[in-house]
Amino acid sequence: MTLTKIMFSAAASIMLASCGLIKDDVEPCSVTQRLSFTYEYNMLYKDLFRSTVSSLHLYAFDSEGILRWQKADAGEHLSEYGYDIDLNECPEGVYTFIVWGGKHDGIPTTSHFKLPDLIPGVSTITDLNCRMHREDYDGTIGMQNKDLSPLYYGKLDNVEIFSAENADRHISQRYKIDLMKDTNLITVVLENEDGTLADINEYRLSTMESNGLMDHNNTLLDDRDILFLPWHKKIETPEPGGPNYKPGMKEMQARMTTGRLVTDRKTWLTVVDKDGRQVVRMPFSEIALMIKDYYMKHMSDQEFLDRQDSYEVRIPINKNGEWAGNTIYINSWKVVIDNIDFE
Repeated sequence: MTLTKIMFSAAASIMLASCGLIKDDVEPCSVTQRLSFTYEYNMLYKDLFRSTVSSLHLYAFDSEGILRWQKADAGEHLSEYGYDIDLNECPEGVYTFIVWGGKHDGIPTTSHFKLPDLIPGVSTITDLNCRMHREDYDGTIGMQNKDLSPLYYGKLDNVEIFSAENADRHISQRYKIDLMKDTNLITVVLENEDGTLADINEYRLSTMESNGLMDHNNTLLDDRDILFLPWHKKIETPEPGGPNYKPGMKEMQARMTTGRLVTDRKTWLTVVDKDGRQVVRMPFSEIALMIKDYYMKHMSDQEFLDRQDSYEVRIPINKNGEWAGNTIYINSWKVVIDNIDFE
């Protein structure tokens, strides 16, 4: 995350002459401390905060990990230029600031995620987590078939907050937290090679991962597996010129939204036909990383997964309803799958 701190101060002798002295004719020292937010940690390398985030919940933990202050804010005003939060309300001290954000008009942060009710002076940093809502599927795993509201996370360490009452000089500090996005849109397209119309009800698409619980560091905690099912399906005729396009081709498209993808865990993408036969089962995160080397070699694997938030996966299906070979397309890049552990 990015820290921007600007402190303006004149020479000490001038300060003592201008504020901070116990005299009736001396003005009090002014203290301005504000925190702004950006969302530049994306593939566009542009600040998209104003168009993507409409609710925030900010927490301030002291050096002992005790919550000392928190603030929630939501509404259209977050999209205004210059939006920030006044930190003068926060008690004096050195803090770690943690923020969760989303696209919602109220609190909790989003309609699909839950933050705990923390108490200043009592709750600790380890009490803070973010949990994805899910329905029970079969008593052992959860299920999510909604278009999850976007979820964003940010953290800033070693932020020193001053009290106006104790200030012996004029202070102006501006901090910034750059957010990362935790939710991902996966669009799966099944391309029927011979051009016949595929029945959307003949296949079941899903992803599976235990990525519904994050701690205060945005690290995935142990959790039940969650089965992510499509919230949108359609059949359409693809545009000519697309990858693997053939005249008369029809395609089935399904969209699923899942949580954070990480390098040390497998997110399984599965396609099953109406008879229960497994057509495709692949470790999605590993395969998605194969396109990184085409145009983002300078990135670490985890940075790529954190910046990339939308994937279109095209899977060719032959006339027997089977995966046609070991090739798929991800975001228009052709991927030949080899040396991948499918277990």
